[in-house]
Amino acid sequence: KEMLQAHAYLRLMLFLLIVWGPLWEETLYRGYFFETLKQSFGDTLALLFSSCLFTGFHGIFILIYEGSVGYDLIFNFLTSIVFTLAYVQGGITAAAATHAVVNCYLVYLNM
Repeated sequence: KEMLQAHAYLRLMLFLLIVWGPLWEETLYRGYFFETLKQSFGDTLALLFSSCLFTGFHGIFILIYEGSVGYDLIFNFLTSIVFTLAYVQGGITAAAATHAVVNCYLVYLNM
């Protein structure tokens, strides 16, 4: 019974990290924040500001779960820039797919 619960939990976590999280976050940070900020500040500042929002959100969870943030914030900021560039080139689908690949890699590193 415990094994079935562990597998269900693992499947749920993988779904959240690889499917739901990237779709939701890219819709919010690129589709909403980046697009809204771009209207007032232009592409470059919108990219930087929306990446700061993305990094801040992730920093809170990293701090809660790991106790410190360190280089994680730099990694999150840089990947957010990459996700934004993917969004500019290919839309939400490209940004979410790029985000999903990064999350897959992070899951693999933490196994």
